[in-house]
Amino acid sequence: MKAQKPTLIEIEPTNGCNLVCKICPHGTPDSVHYPLFPKHPIKNMSLEQYKEILDSYDYEFPTIQICGTGEPLLNPNLVEMIKYSKKLAPKVELITNATLLNQETSKRLKNSGLDLLRVSIDGSDEEAYRKIRGYSLKKVTNNVRQFTNTTNIQTMINCLVTRNNSDSIRNMPDLLNRMGANILELRLFDGGSGDSQTHSLYEQATLSELHKEIKTKCEELGIEFLPWEFEDYSNQDCLFNTEAHINFEGYLTPCFNTPRLKVG
Repeated sequence: MKAQKPTLIEIEPTNGCNLVCKICPHGTPDSVHYPLFPKHPIKNMSLEQYKEILDSYDYEFPTIQICGTGEPLLNPNLVEMIKYSKKLAPKVELITNATLLNQETSKRLKNSGLDLLRVSIDGSDEEAYRKIRGYSLKKVTNNVRQFTNTTNIQTMINCLVTRNNSDSIRNMPDLLNRMGANILELRLFDGGSGDSQTHSLYEQATLSELHKEIKTKCEELGIEFLPWEFEDYSNQDCLFNTEAHINFEGYLTPCFNTPRLKVG
């Protein structure tokens, strides 16, 4: 098989996180749900190592995405990483939980070259959000609101659809409108990073109704809607065929949920 150039490179600048989410290995770090997610001492990738990794590729990436199982804003070199990424790729994205997205950080990100901020929010009300993230939704939405007021950077909200937050998700378009975010992405929780029996929602009738309702609200509010795909996940190609995942230690891995499997 002829090797393909990745269309996306994802780099994990840290394995540390300030939240313990129910749908993440940091929140349920046990060998049953996460057999391929070993415990590591907290470590930030250095700016020098970050540059060395990107420089090792001899072609331009369409997109560099800074994300991973940790919270990128914990790395003190994040803004410099974004600036360097922008020299090598036309599009640079950052995925964050936004808990550390204060006014000073927003100002620094404003001129960093960042093209898209993706914020993970799994619920439109305090109860639903806290059940998954264990943190204050109000604090996060205030952070996102001041970010959109401070910058012109496109802001997307990533939201996982689970059995426990499906009702709350119906009001996500209104939440985005209040925060000034303009893209909503919904993904089905597939158990790839948690207890699928507890969290996953597979009922097609419920999902179809949810899809229709949210799509209508997004159209009314002028919000771009990126929904899940209904095709069976087992029939989808592995993302390793098109994406390069670099963990905080600098290793190439199939994905961040399997950091023990190092392939480069």
